[in-house]
Amino acid sequence: MDADVLSVREAAEQLGVSSSRVRQLIIAGSLPARRSSAGWLIRADAVADRSGSARAGRPASPRTAWAILCVLSSALTPDDAKPPDCMVEDRRLRHHVLQLLSAMPDPADDPGRWRMLLASRSRTERMWAHPGLLSKLCSDDRISVGGDRATAHVGEGLSRTGLRDLYVAGSDVKDIVARYRLRPDPDGQVRLHVVPEGVPRELIPGGPGIVLPAAGAADLLDENDPRARRSALLQLSAMCAALASRRPIRAASTSQTSVTRGEGSKADGSGSAR
Repeated sequence: MDADVLSVREAAEQLGVSSSRVRQLIIAGSLPARRSSAGWLIRADAVADRSGSARAGRPASPRTAWAILCVLSSALTPDDAKPPDCMVEDRRLRHHVLQLLSAMPDPADDPGRWRMLLASRSRTERMWAHPGLLSKLCSDDRISVGGDRATAHVGEGLSRTGLRDLYVAGSDVKDIVARYRLRPDPDGQVRLHVVPEGVPRELIPGGPGIVLPAAGAADLLDENDPRARRSALLQLSAMCAALASRRPIRAASTSQTSVTRGEGSKADGSGSAR
């Protein structure tokens, strides 16, 4: 096939979408293409332009954002003989994630672009929790802890703060808020991260435990504290460097679960997320 054109399947792989979505774009006139005896032939430069615009101009989808966090965190696995804490088993999604990451600048060079890329991982609500219920909230099986308690502490460490970053699936948030009598408060000690219900269950961080280190770093990147942001940038940069040195990422095996997980206990900031 001519190098200047792509098949529907090849275009779908580059764009990280389904073949049916590519056909929809062709019919809508969004992707220049022509028919041939082999099917649709799509201009390669048009696919590259569309892919580049998507990378630079908007956040990743929630599903893609969690897959990015999974890939970044698994790159830090210190022992090649040990299975990574999480993997993205969907080959098309994994390929899309690696394409996105390869196009991203170093986090320290463009923090805003990284914040945008990962913004859709959750919607956040600042909440106040009664001090007597806070420890029970954090130990609820539906909660996973993020922020400084989930980070890998690459480079310089970061002192823990009173703010708790807690992740919960969208399907559980109403019951969590009611059970622990949480109330909206811009100065509350809980930042509740509600993961959209559209994210596949295998990519939603689950309790009990902590979220992936990359998710914790993303939380710190959203902080107003310069020290927290610096720590986040150091960690994300280290993950990107580790990923670049390990490509291609390891293939999934049937004995490993395709979930977004971190390891350790909530009590000491080292537990595993379900």
